[in-house]
Amino acid sequence: MLRRRAARLACLTALVALSGCESPKPLQTPLPSPPRQTISVAVYPSDGPKVVQLAVPTPFVAAPLTRFGKAGIVAPGSNREANWMLPPYEGDSWYGSGRLEAAGDKAAVVRLGRWLFGVHQSRGLVGPLTLPERVFWLGLDGADTLFAATPEGTLYRMRDLAGGADPLSYQPIVQIPTATAWDVTEGLIVAGAQNYVLASLDQGTSFRATALPKGQVVSQVAARYDGVVVVVSHENADARRPSVWISADRGWNFQASTFVPRSIVRKGGQIRGQLGACYATLSSDGKTWGYAPGDSHYQLNAAWERMVRTQDKPGYIKQEAFLTVRKPDIPFVPDAALQVGADGKCPEEKSGKRGGGGGGNLLGIGGLGSMGGSGSEGILGVAGLPFPVRRRSARQWSFLSDGMCHPDDMERSRVNPSCKGQAAPPRFPRMLQTDERDLTQQVRDVPDGCTPEQVINMGGTAVLSCAGKPHEHTIYLAGPDGRWYAEGSLTCDMELRAGETSADGGFSLLCGMYWSGRASLWVRKPAPLGEPGAFRSVEVKDAVTYRLLEGGKVFAITTKGKRDTAGGLGAAISLTGPALKRAVRPAKPITPKVDEKAEDKARHTFSVVLCEPATPDRVVAQDVVVKDDVKLMLVDGGELYLRTDGKGGKVGYGKIEKGRLKTLSATQVPAALKPAVVDQKTALVGYAISGAPRASHSLVADATHVYTTDWDVGQIVKISRGGAVDVLARDLTSPAAVGLDESRVYFTTLGMAYGDSGSVGMVSKTGGPITWLAEGLFRPLALLVDSSSVYILDQGLGAANGTLYKFSKQGGAPQRLLERLVRPRTMALAEGRVVVGHAMGEVFSVSTAGGPPLPLGVWGDGVSELVLSGDKVIWSGGTEPILATAALSGGGASWGARLTSSASAIFSLGADVWTVGEFSGTLAKTTLGRVGATAVKDGLLGPTALWVDESGIYVRENDGARVSWISADGAKTKGLYERR
Repeated sequence: MLRRRAARLACLTALVALSGCESPKPLQTPLPSPPRQTISVAVYPSDGPKVVQLAVPTPFVAAPLTRFGKAGIVAPGSNREANWMLPPYEGDSWYGSGRLEAAGDKAAVVRLGRWLFGVHQSRGLVGPLTLPERVFWLGLDGADTLFAATPEGTLYRMRDLAGGADPLSYQPIVQIPTATAWDVTEGLIVAGAQNYVLASLDQGTSFRATALPKGQVVSQVAARYDGVVVVVSHENADARRPSVWISADRGWNFQASTFVPRSIVRKGGQIRGQLGACYATLSSDGKTWGYAPGDSHYQLNAAWERMVRTQDKPGYIKQEAFLTVRKPDIPFVPDAALQVGADGKCPEEKSGKRGGGGGGNLLGIGGLGSMGGSGSEGILGVAGLPFPVRRRSARQWSFLSDGMCHPDDMERSRVNPSCKGQAAPPRFPRMLQTDERDLTQQVRDVPDGCTPEQVINMGGTAVLSCAGKPHEHTIYLAGPDGRWYAEGSLTCDMELRAGETSADGGFSLLCGMYWSGRASLWVRKPAPLGEPGAFRSVEVKDAVTYRLLEGGKVFAITTKGKRDTAGGLGAAISLTGPALKRAVRPAKPITPKVDEKAEDKARHTFSVVLCEPATPDRVVAQDVVVKDDVKLMLVDGGELYLRTDGKGGKVGYGKIEKGRLKTLSATQVPAALKPAVVDQKTALVGYAISGAPRASHSLVADATHVYTTDWDVGQIVKISRGGAVDVLARDLTSPAAVGLDESRVYFTTLGMAYGDSGSVGMVSKTGGPITWLAEGLFRPLALLVDSSSVYILDQGLGAANGTLYKFSKQGGAPQRLLERLVRPRTMALAEGRVVVGHAMGEVFSVSTAGGPPLPLGVWGDGVSELVLSGDKVIWSGGTEPILATAALSGGGASWGARLTSSASAIFSLGADVWTVGEFSGTLAKTTLGRVGATAVKDGLLGPTALWVDESGIYVRENDGARVSWISADGAKTKGLYERR
């Protein structure tokens, strides 16, 4: 009996006919919208989905409101850790920005790249969280209990976020094998499983099932804290046949909604639906949908997301509204004019004048970006510049922004809230230690008793400055063992700044700025962490800059030249404040007349002093005259080099040798001294990203032409290698992916808005009528073609609803090769197998004939695109600037290459891998095993797809508005297609 019921249920949910099931209506014909039903469905059906209890129910116990963090661990004095030095790191630092995943009452889960962190308004931050395998959905209820679900229908529960780093703290409580969509709110958990909606009122201890009409397949669910449940379903899983069902009694009884949005999303107490360009929110009566012109959800999200923001100074959160299960609250029933009914049309927003606000000023004294006029001439040109050598390591420390001020002691800054300092903060921010070699992150605490001021990363360690007595800073250094090493105190009445690092482990810190006339240097000799007396103060009269040598030695550069009294070397810039008054010279001089020629000569005259530990300072070059303006100074191999700028922009080079300045050619100086070459031909042009997804499957080529989709104008475009353009299909609705065989071009469309139905079509390479292979799909984002079949990767709507289809070119019912995929977007064809990646960073393959999938590896928080290279698969690990790789035979993933920015599309040709970044606008080339990439071309406009062959590189830009050919070395560019 159970087998017969299961078979009958499977038939009802199939998109296409399978063996033993009744065939649905052909997908090629357009279908009318479903009738507005007002029925109530039965509760507790006899053939409901199977619910397996996995754990013995336990009573609810509220989590203790203790701090997430513990006191920082300080290493004992006898522990002389010396292995903290790291070699310079070639790649760029990457921390990413936080993205809210789930919000409860006082707690939330925020993603930072592929890491998840638990955050609490009163308890701070904990993480990274270690979730059970294959978790794709997270939710927090009103008691801040965390729930997590897998595509197989297993639901986990964790009572206290403080234990989120321990996988054993997640308790599997129930398994509903057919559940693909979930939501949780205060006192209610709901799941969608085929044509059933399951609800739990006891935190998942038990569930009840309610059946929707036969043939409905649940796609999305949303639960409100007042017990209202909204469900989006589709008849026979056909995206053209949506229905929306609403329950006002926690999922017992459902009625059909008069407004049928194609997709829904819940934020706090608001359930919002979208139908084309119309957005409407369900009101408090649980029936009426109303027009929602504004969106305050982002600001509520941002309060949580700011808590994982990283910076070099302590970060604090504002005492403001956070997104919760109740905020934003449920809206009241709107006026009739703002209601959205069965016609699905939104009322037009009332016109009105926008309020104009006073913008900030962008002002400068001495010229924006300049060094301040005459005060920067001669040797003074190096005084206001940062140190030229910053040996950045792969291990970095930063402050998180989860600190808390007393509510009455908060500086209301929009950018970086801070404490006024009039009351002790109840919670200091925690710190994030990131190691980009093994791609790990660890949350650390400041040492007990430390009032943090700032952190400075220096060559593998971090200098943590804590507030001490007036003008004193208590210093700790971070060790690789996670401990802090006390290093005494430094005296500085201004802000400490990063200096240089040397290859032997020494480094320097600057107190103040040279152009201010009040600057000194603190130098740490090469020594184990925590060694007493490792720091010493270096202060030389009339010094304008210092340069660090090995062994803790320092070159001090002195001059008697005077600085510009009208502002020194820095430009005064205000972004938000009132206009700054320029310095006005008095009508009559009030000081004695200055000998300008003598003063000019003084600015071009300097001396070099060698400062060594435990040794008197020694002058190594006296009154050296430099003709032009010094723009850069560095030490290489113990030698001091200069770069100067003369009239007409002429660059010169020099070296201090035997107390004199020796002129050198460009070939005789270190490469770091030479100015960077700027490509003036490449202009960065801003552009607006439309609603198109990252369409990495939207550009293909054969021996003579390239083919692409132009999203906004709805065209399939054929472009010859010489640039002749032929439009094969017009007036399509959001064409996305494209594929080829010998005679035809295959393509997909996605519909006008998220949730609209998609389709698959084909057209001859010479043009002609379109033949539609399938309609009623959900966002078919990827398409591949072999000799006999067309493979479509359908993303699904909302949750674990993605499907991989195989269509025969000869027609007939398609075959489902994979189901329960989580927002998949990319695939590739290997010999006899299809390789697929989806949102959990998982990559696996399946035979083109069907059968069980073969796991290949897991990396990142998603899979943006994957390609094949020999016996390996390479993929972009979601938002991380990482290329991961795995063998096609399986065995797990590892990092393949580290990029400078995340890749929106990749292409492999032999040992070389090309990438483009949609937001960076850069085409780059790398090889597996490399850290970093070589930029081939900058200034591209939103590149999302590329194709590489022996003739060059083809790049699709700005949703298909442009296709360009670029030579392999990036020196030549030719526009092939431009949207008209």
